Amino acid sequence: MRIVIASGIYPPDIGGPATYTLELATRLAERGSSIEVVTYSKKQCEQADATLPFSITRIVRRGKLINRIHFFRAAYRALEGADIVYTLDWFAAGLPVALAAKLRGAPYIVRVGGDYLWEQKYLESGAQPVPLKVFYERGLYRRLSYYPAFAIIRYVLSGASIVIFNSDAQRELYTRYYRLPQTHCLTIGNPVPSVPEIKRDTVSKEFVFWGRLIVMKNIDSLLRAFAKARLPSEYTLAIIGDGPRKEELMTLAKALGSASRVRFQESLSLREVLERVKNARAFVLPSWTDIAPNQVYEALAIGLPTLVTKENYLAIRDLFPMTIDPSSVDDIASKLEALADDTAYAEFSSRFTNIHIDRDWETVVNEHVALFEQTLDSGEFRVLQIGADRSKRGILYPGSPAFERQQAYARAFGKLDILGFSKISDGAKPYADTHLSITPTNSTSSLRYGYDALRIAKKMPRPSVVSAQDPFETGLVAWLIARRLRAPLHVQVHTDFLAPAYTQHSLVNRIRVHIAWFVLKRAKRIRVVSAGVKQVLSRALPNTAVTVLPIFADLEKIRAAKIAPELAARFEHFAYKLLVVARLEPEKNVELAIRAFAASAPKDTCLIVVGEGSERERLAQLSHQLGVAERVFFEGEKSSVEYYPLADLVLVTSDYEGYGLVIVEALAAGKPVFSTDVGVAREAGAIVSSEKDFPKNLGNWFQEGSRTGELKDYPYTDFSEYARAYSSDIRACTSPKLSL
Repeated sequence: MRIVIASGIYPPDIGGPATYTLELATRLAERGSSIEVVTYSKKQCEQADATLPFSITRIVRRGKLINRIHFFRAAYRALEGADIVYTLDWFAAGLPVALAAKLRGAPYIVRVGGDYLWEQKYLESGAQPVPLKVFYERGLYRRLSYYPAFAIIRYVLSGASIVIFNSDAQRELYTRYYRLPQTHCLTIGNPVPSVPEIKRDTVSKEFVFWGRLIVMKNIDSLLRAFAKARLPSEYTLAIIGDGPRKEELMTLAKALGSASRVRFQESLSLREVLERVKNARAFVLPSWTDIAPNQVYEALAIGLPTLVTKENYLAIRDLFPMTIDPSSVDDIASKLEALADDTAYAEFSSRFTNIHIDRDWETVVNEHVALFEQTLDSGEFRVLQIGADRSKRGILYPGSPAFERQQAYARAFGKLDILGFSKISDGAKPYADTHLSITPTNSTSSLRYGYDALRIAKKMPRPSVVSAQDPFETGLVAWLIARRLRAPLHVQVHTDFLAPAYTQHSLVNRIRVHIAWFVLKRAKRIRVVSAGVKQVLSRALPNTAVTVLPIFADLEKIRAAKIAPELAARFEHFAYKLLVVARLEPEKNVELAIRAFAASAPKDTCLIVVGEGSERERLAQLSHQLGVAERVFFEGEKSSVEYYPLADLVLVTSDYEGYGLVIVEALAAGKPVFSTDVGVAREAGAIVSSEKDFPKNLGNWFQEGSRTGELKDYPYTDFSEYARAYSSDIRACTSPKLSL
């Protein structure tokens, strides 16, 4: 296996990525891999590099632009014939690697250690320090001085085949703000040093810190807290390390009048540091944020009690009996005072005697090797998906929720090509990146969708599987394409076309039912969204695999949503707020909701309708006819998430549903749902009523109905789990061994 490792720093430079690169490259080379390291360096070290078990190219630093150009050229040369490209930097080295990989057509993997944008760009600029999560929550990364770097980092990370993080908490932060699909993000934690021969004996009255003396470590707050704390005079503070702020910190200690009790010491080797601090009262880490601080693991390895910042992303952060607020000097001072009390200290230190983390370099290297082998063995799996979603929130429009889901699926598959039915008037444009391509048919009329899709499909790469988003017109076109390209057909069923109300709705629907049975009989696999539909299809098609995969809902986002102040103000004078979230089309039967509301709701109740469609004007007129127009609010096509916290009851009045995503979302938000007997209403936990009794039962709800809802039997813990299941179901079309 030939592996290229790129790093922004490398020994003799000091820092986690430097030692990580050396250790990982050495151990991989010792296992027989051919390793080439490309890195920046202060100077050439030919004599030392000649003794290494791998080759190394150093780009000697001269200037930012020239550095990047030379690094790009070195990376481009190194990538030729490489099996794996792995960068431990996502900016200075990461951008040249990403560009070189794109030109070479090679996938690359990125490891994210700290946070360059916050630590190097923001904190070191002299701005008021804030914790990492606050930097993103407040949108500070959008400021003109930081956004270009943010955009570069997002470009590098979004183009990677896999992004590796030190901790799950760090991964969650990045997937949210850098819009990374969960499916191509994973966690490989840092190794934990093992130093059993270093043992504590007599505990001293010295607090210690060791590490880089930079803004992020927040040493000035520690110095102020130590000077402010009411500590006996024999207590001291040791600061071990070097960095650009050392002189400034020494001056601050003098100004605070505590210079005689604060000792600054030069950087030492890890072994020397641990010997020096083994009997300290505690190791104190006051950082504004520390994602995966090795010093904590080093302290734990010798049983040294640790007072760690609460702004840490350690996988073991729940084990710490006490943490400090880096924004509060008073809080840090009070914690130091607590540890000077022998009784409190005895209880605190006892918690560290049983913390043992068995995670050595061998484990970390094994995880990397498994990842690299999996990447090499994956091969290219290509899916051609035929869809008909023309809405502005659909798959044809970058930035929409549906589009972002397709990006995640594309990474899970390897390659995803989407053919979307569209008209020229829609203004949809082709899109392509490493994993995803979207081609709208841009037809002159809906009658040409099938012809145009077949014409375009002939020119596309042959897929491993053709997947249809529905079994109707889209499914028929997908079958024709799959037959021509000799690929298995996968069909998704999102609508309950088996419900009597579906065929009664229109002549078109009756024709669609016949098309659906024709298509489904020719499918290799069928994905449905409810157990009821599966039961019927499995009986009718005993030789076809039918899988139940409910639609994914971002429940964490829904549960975290708060009532928007402007919405609360608009509707504050209503005692009850009923909510309908639906397309305003006949099958959603929103008329039933309005009539039931007019018949049964108290006068201090309003009905909020979120959605758009062909029925809007008729429904507005109906509300006038029933005398409730001043209490019925048509909000148009909006995000339903912001309305759930406002609602007291959610109404679902559809004639039929394949699943009922609104039911799931509302119950996840803790809101009761009053629904017709459709989709997953019963099993999910909704209050179910017939259409005939809907007004009467709605009136009963106002008298004695439950004011809270509880979602039952939802199958996914997060989006990555859903994406894996979705990918596995489609992949199973090509291999009978691969199934859910």
